[in-house]
Amino acid sequence: MPSFFHLASALVFILIVSHSCHAQQDYLDAHNTARASVGVEPLTWDDQVAAYAQQYASQLATDCNLVHSHGQYGENLAAGSGDFMTATKAVEMWVDEKQYYHHDSNTCDEGQVCGHYTQVVWRNSVRLGCARVQCNNGGYVVSCNYDPPGNFIGQTPY
Repeated sequence: MPSFFHLASALVFILIVSHSCHAQQDYLDAHNTARASVGVEPLTWDDQVAAYAQQYASQLATDCNLVHSHGQYGENLAAGSGDFMTATKAVEMWVDEKQYYHHDSNTCDEGQVCGHYTQVVWRNSVRLGCARVQCNNGGYVVSCNYDPPGNFIGQTPY
């Protein structure tokens, strides 16, 4: 029969594991892997940018409706249900747009979206802050913000 200590230890382990897939290092690693693949310097975590992401994501928690803040930072948003919507999965969704982006012409395939990907790899963005909140509908929203922002018309991300 398991002791109280064993049960308490197991619970702490579960909490650490469930929290770890949303830690700042997970966001950084996922972003910086994509950036390294195109020769762009890594992002660093910024608590001020993260506080902005947290504040805005909390506003979206009412309905998980992904409406951009149009604030001072670049921004990527993602929504999903339960354990699916991890830090890594959110960034993976944005980076998956790479298949539609053509660096040589700085264009995106017609009918596709590439702006999330180009923000992830935008060479002038150097600071990152992200947050994940649970929505009232049970889903989750992830907000990542970038300083300085990217996606300027006529400029290539790298």
